[in-house]
Amino acid sequence: MRSHPANAIAPDLEHAIAPQQVWTHLSESQQQAVRDTLTQIVRMSLQSAASHNTQEKLR
Repeated sequence: MRSHPANAIAPDLEHAIAPQQVWTHLSESQQQAVRDTLTQIVRMSLQSAASHNTQEKLR
């Protein structure tokens, strides 16, 4: 078996994963819920990083 970079999709999974097909089958409200969730995750991640950086500077 060949090794793949960590972010590469294994060849046997390449055609099994079709994010665009999944996305277009979601209703508008489902798509909005996904967007809202991703926005929350990004906000929390940025807040966490900012908090961590502030704590590091205080040391």
